[in-house]
Amino acid sequence: MALIHVASMSNLFAALGWALVDLLDHPAEAARAVAGDRPWAEACALESIRLAQRSIMARYVLAPVTLDVGDCAFEIAPGTTVATLLPLTNVSSAPGLEVWDPTRWKGRRLADASALAAVELVTAFGHGRHTCPAQPFSLATMTTSLTRLTSALRFTRSGRIGPNRSRPRLEEWLAPAPLAC
Repeated sequence: MALIHVASMSNLFAALGWALVDLLDHPAEAARAVAGDRPWAEACALESIRLAQRSIMARYVLAPVTLDVGDCAFEIAPGTTVATLLPLTNVSSAPGLEVWDPTRWKGRRLADASALAAVELVTAFGHGRHTCPAQPFSLATMTTSLTRLTSALRFTRSGRIGPNRSRPRLEEWLAPAPLAC
């Protein structure tokens, strides 16, 4: 349980931030989340994760591994847990994937993966037995947070995301509007 909590926290806050950014950039889609449409808010979260994810994944070493980093090599013993970054093809595997579109999700799977050479080329939480065990917790947390934050607070933009989705630091882009006391 502790590993699920730690693993989800390593990615959760950044993913929630980008989901807020994407909803603010798409007011019609945000309105559905504000109205409490939880399946829609989850689709928005999945789509934001797909586009912005730079996930840390924990890998358990089963056999000795030599990791050559150029100027030295590391011997990694079985039983060691190694944190790696997930290699992603989420925007380059088929035409149109560079655009934020939550309608591409049906539940927690892509609605139409026919343009992909393999469904595993696009992911938000991994596939099959490699699916992140924190997926239900993370999506429940994000969906609840998105619906509550977007319905209770008014946000203003302090920047824009470029067409290539190069992203400035979140705190440069997203600032909560002043709250009335």
